[in-house]
Amino acid sequence: MNKKTVILGVVFLVILIVLIVILIGRTPSTEKNTQVSLIWWNLFEPEENIKPLIDEYTKNNPNIKIQYVQLGQDSIANYKEKLLTDLNDKEVISSPDIFPISNNWLGSFENNIIKAPTALFSSSEIDDFYPIVKSDFYKAGKVSALPLYLDGLALIYNKTRLKEAGLIVPNKYWSDFQIEAQKLTVRNNSSKITKPGFSALLFDNAEFSFDTLNLLLMQSGVKFYDQAGAIVKLGSQSEADSALEFYNYFVNDSLSTWNKEQPKDIVSFLEGNLAMYIAPSWRIINILNYNTKYNLNLSIGVTSIPQLLGRDEVSWASYWGLAVSKDSQYSDEAWKFIKYLTQAEQLKKLNDTIIANGRPIGIIYPRKSMLSDIENDPYLGVYATSLLNAKSWDMYDYDEMKMAFKNALTNDISVKSLDNAINSVISKKTLTTVN
Repeated sequence: MNKKTVILGVVFLVILIVLIVILIGRTPSTEKNTQVSLIWWNLFEPEENIKPLIDEYTKNNPNIKIQYVQLGQDSIANYKEKLLTDLNDKEVISSPDIFPISNNWLGSFENNIIKAPTALFSSSEIDDFYPIVKSDFYKAGKVSALPLYLDGLALIYNKTRLKEAGLIVPNKYWSDFQIEAQKLTVRNNSSKITKPGFSALLFDNAEFSFDTLNLLLMQSGVKFYDQAGAIVKLGSQSEADSALEFYNYFVNDSLSTWNKEQPKDIVSFLEGNLAMYIAPSWRIINILNYNTKYNLNLSIGVTSIPQLLGRDEVSWASYWGLAVSKDSQYSDEAWKFIKYLTQAEQLKKLNDTIIANGRPIGIIYPRKSMLSDIENDPYLGVYATSLLNAKSWDMYDYDEMKMAFKNALTNDISVKSLDNAINSVISKKTLTTVN
């Protein structure tokens, strides 16, 4: 080996060492002395409800700074558009580290998130979450997102309207419930509905008809996917025909309980006209606030969604999970923060803060071990217990699927039209259709 070769080797080694040092300096570190800044986008909760949790975490982790941004006050659609734009552009610095996604959005966001480190959550920790959370956000041993609270559907009813018809609580089975809904429907001399018994099916004025239809299909035993992950046509399942036909009775039968001439069902309920109304718990917040503010004197009851006699009980889940962006420089730290937020102690603190800040009801805890804290709540108890039996299905994108259902059923109320609607959305995934 000559002298020139030795010198070149030394120079190369020095350059290599310098490059390694530079790269290490640019790689985000999560050591305690490294300053970490996390941007948390969230929906629904003003900063005053979240601040105590952030303050406690940053106090115990002084190297962590968390910037909280509440979005979605104008609309969920605008939030989603902004989220997709920021996650898919090349400006990593504008992306949030943590953001919420609907449990029915995961399919369209899978390429935008980083799943939790496998070692961060033990199997016993995951098992404490409601089964629907595991079903939606825990696949192949990896966590995609975790919720601060759950929501689903329950039946909200006007106690006064029921009492006028000689009823106390709505029936627990759909067949008898239909008869009660017809009995509660008041018509004038021209047979025009003046006081509807139950709002259903019509997407323009029955706010949660899409969710209710999906619930009816699942209660009936309809399968959307086979075990291999391929779409199963509704047209091949008689249960789907029966569910859709039954739901259509409420708006198309001679004894219908609802029609297109009615205002939006939330308006009809607040006016004291609509007797029974299916909605998530966040609508109860609106109802209670309006009831107090405008002295509406509504006597409000909440009970579980009717079920099909002889079948397993099934409820519907609709909620948001906190996910970590693929653009995050500190994904491990972001997931550690989500783990902190979803511990029982922090969830209880969030609930207490929300109520102290003036909301009429608290939250539905996502942990089964906390069910006893709210199962007797007059408004939330029914939701909490029903969610133990909650189901959903991978519709890829809730908003697109809802619009596809609406467009299909406007022209043709049939399972064939629903199959076309489903395929128009799911075709964006690489699945094989089963005939």
